[in-house]
Amino acid sequence: MSSFQEKKNNFYSSFFSRNTFLSAGAKSLNRDILWAQGFDENSNFSGKVVLELGAGAGRMTLALAELGLIQKASKYIIVEPSEGINHIQKMLAPFGLPNVEFVKSSLENLSHYIAPESIDYFILVGVLPHIELPCDEIAKKVALFVVPDGTLHLMYFFHGFNKNLTKIIHPFVANLPYLFRILFAYTHTILQFTIFKLRLGRVSYINNFFLLKRESFKRTVDQFLEIFSVHPYNVYIGYSEILNCFSAYFSLDKLFNYSLALTLRKTSGKSLTESRCDTLPDMSTKNLVICYKNSQDWFFNAVIGELGRYGYKFSIANFDEIVNNTDESFCLVAGWNYFEIPYHSEFIKYPSKHIYLWQMLIR
Repeated sequence: MSSFQEKKNNFYSSFFSRNTFLSAGAKSLNRDILWAQGFDENSNFSGKVVLELGAGAGRMTLALAELGLIQKASKYIIVEPSEGINHIQKMLAPFGLPNVEFVKSSLENLSHYIAPESIDYFILVGVLPHIELPCDEIAKKVALFVVPDGTLHLMYFFHGFNKNLTKIIHPFVANLPYLFRILFAYTHTILQFTIFKLRLGRVSYINNFFLLKRESFKRTVDQFLEIFSVHPYNVYIGYSEILNCFSAYFSLDKLFNYSLALTLRKTSGKSLTESRCDTLPDMSTKNLVICYKNSQDWFFNAVIGELGRYGYKFSIANFDEIVNNTDESFCLVAGWNYFEIPYHSEFIKYPSKHIYLWQMLIR
């Protein structure tokens, strides 16, 4: 185990023992968000062996149990390398789930506990940025455990902006003693609050640092503390890179409307490079429409500037005015500030529409 891996496990073991934004039952994970991530009551867990990697303190696990999905699986394997696994065991006890197994391991050591091609449905939610392996190596290791034609459900939050300064300072800050890291988290929270209160340098800020808007000052500090305590914290991998990394083992199944959320199928039947508006964010042959909500504000203009760097041709429209347009050549792309108006809260009103996020276009 690397020194960063050991520090990461120790940090999360302590972090999960407190009430934070990652705690099971946190308000940030509700049924609308689960739907946007591709999980609902109809998700196909029935009779399957399901594995959830990097379960943390059980936030996703609890949500899936409350949906009744874990109960449908023939076996549900919870994998977590930190002491958070003990919290999950206690939390699930009232559900009385005889089909649940617990494995204290990371992906790197998982082959000691799980047989090859034994998992029908592999869940990789929120953990991809923390695995100390190159993306293509992660894909290779995950594919080892998935049965032919099995499913990989992958999700994490992709900000889209480069976060240039954060990439530089992050490894240094993550190596500092805890007291310095928590001081850094408080300072960063105050800096963010001040910049956005004064409305100065906001575009520069989001290009260099994470924009976090939790329900309280303490929760925002907690998330900055997590970001700058854990290495790697690689939330810079976009759709194109993910698809390239996993293309040797999986084909694309579905995209969902939550930043980076998709299911992949372990099969050689379909190429990941197929270009269809309803499956892939390669929209070069489509009429791209970048949508705003209430106004073309500073965030929307920052998105337009970012997409312009990639040479896309697009038009601009108010989402509410164009969402019911029946022209199938249109690909609607949400470009408004998702912290002000969460994407999923709008998309769930139009379940038959496939609406993209601007982050999907980042190459």
